[in-house]
Amino acid sequence: MRRYGLLRIATIAAGMIAVASCATIQSLLEVERPVARVDAVRLVGLSFTGADLVADLEIENPNRIAVTLGGFDYTVAVEGRTLLTGVSRETLAIAAFATSRVSVPFSVAYDGVVTLVERALEQDSLAYTLDVTVAFDVPVLGTVSVPLAYDGAIPVVRPPSLRVASLAIASLGINGADLTLGLRLDNPNPFAIALAFDQAFVVGGQTWVDGRVERVTVPARGTADVPVPFRLSFSAFGRTVRELLLGADQVSFSYSGDLYVEPDIMLVPRTRLPFSLSGNVPLSRR
Repeated sequence: MRRYGLLRIATIAAGMIAVASCATIQSLLEVERPVARVDAVRLVGLSFTGADLVADLEIENPNRIAVTLGGFDYTVAVEGRTLLTGVSRETLAIAAFATSRVSVPFSVAYDGVVTLVERALEQDSLAYTLDVTVAFDVPVLGTVSVPLAYDGAIPVVRPPSLRVASLAIASLGINGADLTLGLRLDNPNPFAIALAFDQAFVVGGQTWVDGRVERVTVPARGTADVPVPFRLSFSAFGRTVRELLLGADQVSFSYSGDLYVEPDIMLVPRTRLPFSLSGNVPLSRR
């Protein structure tokens, strides 16, 4: 009787093992492909040289068993031209019926775009396509590749331009002269910018104007004229300067310094932009 009871228990245990084995085999045979999608692409950095972005991928494992993400390859095309490619072989285990997120960082440099698409930076934004192929190691199925695509646009931030527009004599006396240096700032962007700048206006090896111009606001797609009044003392600069002011129709100059630009747009930091100009400016007399 006791022997019969033990035999019955063994039979039941074997049956349970067989059922469990069948369930495992069935779960393996019912394996599905993982699901992946681009949840969003975030703009995390923006400057006068380019943009930094992060693509957030959402990975879903619909199976009763774990799968492994084996890495991904990606390509970024801007204005229809391939700009960059990348690859990651970092693995990630995704549990049964679980969802995970993977980040794909990439950067777009404006100078790289210009080499591919002429006049691209005259636009306010650049169209891009992100193609990602995600590789999975899935039991029974082996290596499974899931292609993804995402289209978006990247803002273009262009630096302002500064030029010497005029030089005018307000008054001319025996001891010195009062002049006004006329500067023009151009903002090509669809947003306003504020800036200040340090400057040195040099004529004939002598610095006629130096110092800082404080905050100037330039409207979106607009210009701002900045008058810089100054005085030249003939005792300090010599009679040659007086003769130049009396007889010249134009003045040869060099003009250099640093622009400190604050665009009215998120993510773009305050930026220092050195400048160096030279040429001739008409000399007018009032």
